[in-house]
Amino acid sequence: MQIKITPILLLIAGCLLALSGCERYVYAASEKPRDMMPDVSDQETGQLTTGNTEFAIALYKKLATGSENVSFSPYSVSLGMAMAYAGARGETEKQIADTFHFALPQDRLHKAINAVDLVVTGADYGFQPGFELSIVSSLWGQKGLSLLPEFLDTLAINYGSGVRLADFMNKPDESGELVNNWVGKETRGKITDLVAPGTIGTNTGLILANAIYFKAEWDRKFPEEDTKDGDFHLIDGSMVRAPLMEQTSVFGYAEGDGWQAASMPYRYDFEDRQKSMIIILPEQARFDEIQGSLDEPTLSAIISAFAGRTVHMILPRFRSESSTEITNVLKDMGMTDPFSEHRADFSGMARVNPPYLGRVLHKVYVDVDEKGSEAAASTVITMPSPAPPPMPPPESVTYEFIADHPFIFLIRDNPTGAFLFMGRVMNPKS
Repeated sequence: MQIKITPILLLIAGCLLALSGCERYVYAASEKPRDMMPDVSDQETGQLTTGNTEFAIALYKKLATGSENVSFSPYSVSLGMAMAYAGARGETEKQIADTFHFALPQDRLHKAINAVDLVVTGADYGFQPGFELSIVSSLWGQKGLSLLPEFLDTLAINYGSGVRLADFMNKPDESGELVNNWVGKETRGKITDLVAPGTIGTNTGLILANAIYFKAEWDRKFPEEDTKDGDFHLIDGSMVRAPLMEQTSVFGYAEGDGWQAASMPYRYDFEDRQKSMIIILPEQARFDEIQGSLDEPTLSAIISAFAGRTVHMILPRFRSESSTEITNVLKDMGMTDPFSEHRADFSGMARVNPPYLGRVLHKVYVDVDEKGSEAAASTVITMPSPAPPPMPPPESVTYEFIADHPFIFLIRDNPTGAFLFMGRVMNPKS
């Protein structure tokens, strides 16, 4: 149950009950409704998605060290940080913008995020059989924290969110459970226990959280009877046995020096394919080279080169789960002031004792099988206080695409170019 109020100051005590019963809390929000038709140009949304792709690749390269599987949601991380960015000013604002490649000014950035998000989620498309996508954001504030009305307006208009009041000071772990249960509910139980006991301190002023859940069937499913165990070649030259799915069908296909790529659409009841999984398959001996050379122009060129081709596809079933704190990664990427108690400037969020960034936690789940894909992700940020064109007819040639060695994958929203998930499979049995 929610008790809605519309305050200038968040000074009303909330009621937090254990989740074994009814969950109740005070909800503070601007009276302004979400803008369902933001006035944003194609150039602005293009700048936003280009910047998001640049950030996605930069973060991927920071995470893809060693020989482990990697999976994350650049969309989730960017969306969570964008809400904090709304209150950033000065050098703090600049460092976040540089790290996340936010090229638009504040007054246009959040409008563009809203416009892209409405397209990505298909807010006006209604129910689609075999397809589900949910992206939601929430903020949790310490009772008594004074937030500026302009900040609350930005959250309401562009993110459809207000602030739930919690008691971090007296009940930090219980408050963390409230956040965990919200994330678990919004990700259909795939992301749980993201906020571990001890994560929330008694000085926590604000928590920003989002949750993404995606489930879709392939437009062209893999016949389950054709799946057989086979050899998957690891980066060190050894092999593991893994279930390899197989089919021959028309996919978007491209190839270049040392790599192949395929675009596999998910089923959707509209003519344009709203979402697809892109697989980039380097030659086995050149994985590190191709991975290292990946950047936004290269990825855009690969996508632009896709053409309808008959492809003999072999792809392992795989499930990837990861839970990581990316606080130090973001610091290494240039965000030092936002995490500093003494240098952070979030005065656009609160004038009295504005918070600073504490920890950035991220958890993701990706499951790919013969029927389709299921994926979920959540980003939690603690803040202490001091349509591509139709495919041409396929050629008669059949191209071999044998993903029996490490590959990179992305789940893409085609109309906007936004990447919802990204990762690599180094060992499908890991």
